[in-house]
Amino acid sequence: PPLVVSLFDFHAKKYGRKLGPLPERLLKRFSEYSWPGNIRELENFTERLVLMVEKPTRGQLEVVLNNLVEEFLETERVLAERDYASVSSRESDLKVVVAGGRYTKGEAAKKLGISRTTLWRRLKRIEPDQ
Repeated sequence: PPLVVSLFDFHAKKYGRKLGPLPERLLKRFSEYSWPGNIRELENFTERLVLMVEKPTRGQLEVVLNNLVEEFLETERVLAERDYASVSSRESDLKVVVAGGRYTKGEAAKKLGISRTTLWRRLKRIEPDQ
């Protein structure tokens, strides 16, 4: 929360926006998102929030904040699904390679950048009877 307040105040001052303090109740919304982009993503988010608020009222600030949080959550969901599909596809390919004897499970796991146990669990999910 202190970092969010600091970034919010910084961007409000930078753009000459008199938005007042960020209400505590709205500050809690920031914890609903995992911030996979870390500090840069948080900074970009607070900057967009400051720029998108037309009137410095609590109601409009809340609407803009909620819309941005929903947008970021949706983006995070889409990226996670894409990453999962990509990993699943690579695992399926490696399953064929492992079954064909080209790589051991240890070598295949290393190529995927995961542990042998994780590869085993994921292969089990693809073909549970093995």
